Amino acid sequence: MRLATLATIAATLVGSIALGAAPASAAYITLGSNIDFQGTVGGIDGPNIWNSTGADWHTNGVSSVGVAGTIGMNTATLDFGVFNPGTCPSSSVGGCGTIKDLLSYVQNSNTLNSPSLPVASYITFSQGPNNATFTMTSFQQTTVLPDGPQLGTVIFSGLGIITLNGFDPTLGLYTITAQGDGFTTFSGTIIASGVAAPEPASMLLMGAGLAGLCVVKRRARRSEA
Repeated sequence: MRLATLATIAATLVGSIALGAAPASAAYITLGSNIDFQGTVGGIDGPNIWNSTGADWHTNGVSSVGVAGTIGMNTATLDFGVFNPGTCPSSSVGGCGTIKDLLSYVQNSNTLNSPSLPVASYITFSQGPNNATFTMTSFQQTTVLPDGPQLGTVIFSGLGIITLNGFDPTLGLYTITAQGDGFTTFSGTIIASGVAAPEPASMLLMGAGLAGLCVVKRRARRSEA
């Protein structure tokens, strides 16, 4: 499934929610624009991220609880195309972005104890004159326990507001997946909705739909591989 098809799915989703008319001057980040990023992570109160209640995103590949982790960039599409993943250093040598540690949360819930929501500039990207931020406004953590030889997996997701040079603040979603024992790698995605943040009830519906879009996007990527 190509990006155009994904955009059509998301457009249907957006059209189904009563968001109200946007100001004529508003220029939101195009629907389906996304950044894929990666780095390394460890649990804060346990050896494994999947059975911990805190996430330490590593700084330059090293544990640094309470210090923002560094992230590299894999892909950047549509409006995020102002970034060049090919010239972004690895997360182990500075990367081109940061992510704030999640110091305390309740497993398999939407409860984030520290830092408290909203988390301003939770994820940032900076490359030359171009800057983007993701402020997290909702949080969900899901743990998939090990089954036989399969390693434990943890998934973080949430809605938030994306800022990017030249655009108005835009509703978006992030997902991060990490799997394995001890210090391990993670991969994440931020995807734009193309609209401003709606009312809380509509935001919940938008979050469910965008989460589904991310799943479709990952499946499409595998089928095209």
